[in-house]
Amino acid sequence: MFRKSLLAAVAACLLVPAVASAQSAPSSDAKAQTILSHMPKQIVDCQPHDEAREKADTALTQTAWNLLNTHDIATLRTMQPQLEVAAGHAPDKPPLPEKCGDKLIVYSANMLDVLLAAGALQKQTGSHVTVEAHDPLPYARLDFIIGWLYFEADKRDVALGWYERGLKNDPHHAMLASEYANTLSQLGRSADALAFTDQFLAVNGDLEDHAHALMLRRRGYALGDLGRYDEALAAYQESLKYEPDSDAAKREMTWDRQQMAAGKSAPAAPAVYIEGTWTYPTTEAVQSVVKGFGPGQVELDCAVGRDGHLTECDMDATKPGRLVSDVFVKYTHVDPASVPGGIPAGARKKFTYKWQ
Repeated sequence: MFRKSLLAAVAACLLVPAVASAQSAPSSDAKAQTILSHMPKQIVDCQPHDEAREKADTALTQTAWNLLNTHDIATLRTMQPQLEVAAGHAPDKPPLPEKCGDKLIVYSANMLDVLLAAGALQKQTGSHVTVEAHDPLPYARLDFIIGWLYFEADKRDVALGWYERGLKNDPHHAMLASEYANTLSQLGRSADALAFTDQFLAVNGDLEDHAHALMLRRRGYALGDLGRYDEALAAYQESLKYEPDSDAAKREMTWDRQQMAAGKSAPAAPAVYIEGTWTYPTTEAVQSVVKGFGPGQVELDCAVGRDGHLTECDMDATKPGRLVSDVFVKYTHVDPASVPGGIPAGARKKFTYKWQ
């Protein structure tokens, strides 16, 4: 992934001997700064590992990966229950560098990760660091494979959950990030896809060319879905710097230009009525505005913002209806974590309120 010169430069900054790498990618001062920002914020004490199980899960994941790459999807689907069991062995957070006695153990195939972890510990201790590099744990890739199978089975909400799991195990996993962004867009959550791609690109300026181009295309797709066609074109144009011959980028650019020429704007998000854990206005708050109107009832159909608060409500045009609507917009909200898959674009909630 990185040029020898960049590895040497970073290693020199960290006072750690550089290790040659045959892999390559564009480098720059800005990219070096991005890479240095990946310096581990935490090094943990030795963690328990079931090495036999991790080895078996790694072998299983490699078999599944080979089937995916050879397009033997039928055989891969027969393995899916076994893959999901293995995925359950994953830790609940990314594997951090571990200080085990006088050694530092790093689970990564990326030599720069090893150098950065060694540099971080050396800065803490001020002494020489012996580093033991292990292959990365297989669980992020495993979650990617399972998510892909669900996506292809048109179970995209389930696929999204697996991609989220994988990103918890490896927040910098480019394939997971790409499929996560794509799935958000396919689920009608293009604003979320855009926010995610922007965040991922900001943190991961050291991506390989293909991964960088793909994330920029995901960004362009989300922008196009939002009707921001000029920005979408700019994202696709930037992606061509990394993959100049990408037919996918050129096709999407043609589509966006057609939309602009037709004067089309962003399609309205379809209404999605959600459940979840809601907080409502107190009885006193509502009674205070309907006092004097006599018994009544109002039907509210309310839009829900991405933070869980109501933004506006459609209701009957009576004065008490308007007053109750204002109270609900002010006090009613849902806990976003209680909504499966998160609050989608176009989220709404219906309420019926009666008073005496």
